[in-house]
Amino acid sequence: MKKLLKVKLPKPSVEFTSALYASILAFAISPFSVLLGFQLNEYLSRAILSIEYISSNPIYKVNGLDSVKYYFQSSPLYNEFKRNSINTGVIDLQYLENYANDFPPEELIDVIKNNILQFQQYLVNEDIATKKRIAKIDNLKPSEVRTAFLFETDANEDENNIENMRIRLKSKLSEKSLLTQQAQNQMLRFSQLLSRDLISVRLKITILNNGSTDGLVRNEGKIILGQDTFVLERTSPPIVRNPTNAVPTFNVNPSNEYSSNSVGRIEKNTMVDFWYGIKIQPNTSCPDICSRGSYKVILYDQKNSPIKTDKKCKS
Repeated sequence: MKKLLKVKLPKPSVEFTSALYASILAFAISPFSVLLGFQLNEYLSRAILSIEYISSNPIYKVNGLDSVKYYFQSSPLYNEFKRNSINTGVIDLQYLENYANDFPPEELIDVIKNNILQFQQYLVNEDIATKKRIAKIDNLKPSEVRTAFLFETDANEDENNIENMRIRLKSKLSEKSLLTQQAQNQMLRFSQLLSRDLISVRLKITILNNGSTDGLVRNEGKIILGQDTFVLERTSPPIVRNPTNAVPTFNVNPSNEYSSNSVGRIEKNTMVDFWYGIKIQPNTSCPDICSRGSYKVILYDQKNSPIKTDKKCKS
């Protein structure tokens, strides 16, 4: 048998061994490097949201408004007051409707009560004048009786007996005096009837996105009032008449996107106002934020993580 030929391989150098081990290690950890790089890039390019400002906007319902409107519409004395009044504060139904829709309840109640006070003074003056006319009827001449009779009653009435005219004129003026006194009592009742009830609360929440990508704000959050927690639901902003801000707050959300199920978007390096309302369960009343002293608001981003805030607001 022929002897097998032995080949002696050269021993690998230290440099070769080191390079081989480095290649194997790099190949082994490359998936982890890609994953780590992807996560780091995602972290650095994330939206960084924070709640910067919170303010509350209570919404009230004015009680007694329907009764006042009905009286103003139907009362001949009030219509007479409007015609004869030189005061610019006198209100009509359309003006009252506009106030009810566009102005704060406190201002609405003040306007109505001021109008009632003016009307009450008119009624007092009319009652005094009417009683003075009644006292003078017996001393009027026949021609004066006829003139007063036609003025105070239906001008189409035909009456020839002066004494009957005096009797009917006194009766007519007494009826007017009674109506005037009834109107005064009604106005006093209206002043006591007018009040306000808290029916909802809007919160204006200003959120800053300090990140390098757009962020989203979920349509629901929560408000913590002492030991109680209530759901916040995104809502539309209140209507503002004649805004006085020199520079309006930038808002990237069109008005048609405001609804209870819409998610808010906030662009990178932007500060945006969002409006939320307290979601009220049936047969329950809205909590009065002002009476609770302070409250905390929690909103959530697209990952359902709480948006950073250190705001514990006083109402």
